[in-house]
Amino acid sequence: MISLSTPARSDLSQGARLPSGRGRRLPLLALAALHLASMRPAQAQACVLNDADFKRTILVDQPQEPMKMAALPDGRLLWTEKRGTVKLLLADGKTVSTAGTLTVQATEDQGLHGIAVDPAFATNNWIYLAYDPKTDPHPKGPGRWVSRFTLNGNVLDMASEKKLLHVEIQRTMMGGCCHQGGALAMDPQGNLYWSIGEQSDYTVPSSLTNEAVEHQNSLRSAGNTNDLRGKIIRIHPEADGSYTVPEGNLFPKTLEKTRPEIYAMGVRNPFTIAVDPKTGWLWEGEVGTDVTLPSAEKGAVGYDEINLITKAAHLGYPFLNGPNEAFRNYDYVANKPLELFDPDHLVNNSRFNTGLVDLAPAGKPLPALVYWTVRKQYSTAFPLGDGKTAGMVGPTYRFDPALSNSTKLPAWLDGKVVFWDHERETIRLLTLTADRKVARIDSFMTNVKWSGIVDIQQGPGGSLFVAEYGHGYYTPNPTAKISRIDYIGAPCGSVSVAGARNGGRAPGYSRVAYADPVEGLALEIPRGSEIAVVFDLAGRELWRSRPGASGPRARSAGTALTVQAPASALSGKGLVLVGFR
Repeated sequence: MISLSTPARSDLSQGARLPSGRGRRLPLLALAALHLASMRPAQAQACVLNDADFKRTILVDQPQEPMKMAALPDGRLLWTEKRGTVKLLLADGKTVSTAGTLTVQATEDQGLHGIAVDPAFATNNWIYLAYDPKTDPHPKGPGRWVSRFTLNGNVLDMASEKKLLHVEIQRTMMGGCCHQGGALAMDPQGNLYWSIGEQSDYTVPSSLTNEAVEHQNSLRSAGNTNDLRGKIIRIHPEADGSYTVPEGNLFPKTLEKTRPEIYAMGVRNPFTIAVDPKTGWLWEGEVGTDVTLPSAEKGAVGYDEINLITKAAHLGYPFLNGPNEAFRNYDYVANKPLELFDPDHLVNNSRFNTGLVDLAPAGKPLPALVYWTVRKQYSTAFPLGDGKTAGMVGPTYRFDPALSNSTKLPAWLDGKVVFWDHERETIRLLTLTADRKVARIDSFMTNVKWSGIVDIQQGPGGSLFVAEYGHGYYTPNPTAKISRIDYIGAPCGSVSVAGARNGGRAPGYSRVAYADPVEGLALEIPRGSEIAVVFDLAGRELWRSRPGASGPRARSAGTALTVQAPASALSGKGLVLVGFR
């Protein structure tokens, strides 16, 4: 099978350009020109992103303030509810039970939020939760914890709790508001990521740098190298319930006035994070500030962002946002504008700062990969509509050819990143170029009226799970749901090849087929073959798979193996030949 990534509807194409005639059916004259001796290639059906080929099934109606989900390897689904309940859906997709309940402080943005499954769950049954306990005797005051629990059967053993890490939260500030984040994710190496918001007053733009009011100053948190708020934390949980700090975090472990747990700093409201299990890259969805207009007094407009973090990074807030556009420092006591923050030399002179003043050790700020704002005239780089915003990100879809599930999402969606806007009810698929730039953004499942999506996860069967909170904040909503998205469309991008050897311009290959790539090809190496090779129509080799990684595995397992021919090798080549041997 050759899977062609050729979506028909694109809201945005940037950087990579689509070749003319993409998705076309090969004319009979062109087939003759291939000189494929004794071959009869079938017409290929282009892979088109069509909402009708995907089905949404509502699994749970009106869950009570769902926040985050985690799929278990056996098909069960866990999700957290803000007021402290952990729910479990059995693999039958029908039976719901309560796995456990925590006593939490649930005012404003507090409560039970993140959940993650240990990569070795099959042997240790460990689950991680991020929550705000109702009472917290921690010597630094009440705050948020990330803890490990053991799931015995369908029930959490509450006595098994191992408290890993505490983050102090100012509960007296506006009842514990705001932007406390709380998403969890794990990478294949067993590192745990935890996103924490900057806990500043969202009701006024002065949440950036107000030196008169502490909870209206994000320099004390997001811009502070010695504070875990406004950060993404990376730690490695240990078997005894402690944690270690992996190499490669933002600051050296011995650097004074920094926290070694920090992986990324300078975030405002990182409500969603996700790790690509193939690359290990971290994705962050940033709900941006409510600065709706750029101005001489305040500087840049506020953007919502999708950030790709391939290594430890400073993301810029509250100094910068979006494509590293600078905010202006402002004296709220004297009511006068000060200097624009300098992206090349960020300094935190706030009286509330307990960390480094010169932020050079945090590195050059990383600009957002995708960014948009409330008013579409300021979103020209990524024209994703108009109105309220709340940017969130989910899984990078990874196709598994070994799965027998007929409703798994298809191979031509492999590598696409799911993101959405909680306020605008739009799900989108992001495609990257080989050098990690935006190739295109496509709308997805526009035929469904969503209601406040808060999480999307890929399940072990290759489908997507969606959690909807609804739109009444801090209260259960009648439109809340847990759903599954399945693929019900016909196979596409396949070319049947029968009885052919030494096919024309690809001599020595047992099978030859044609394809019209746009964003690369997902090639399924059949049993009995070792490698896949892509040629242009003149017979020049463009790309081949590595035999050590594909052929022996395919033969020994007795099954096919999917490899990816990258767009960088095929860009602009138009029609190509694919051979296997």
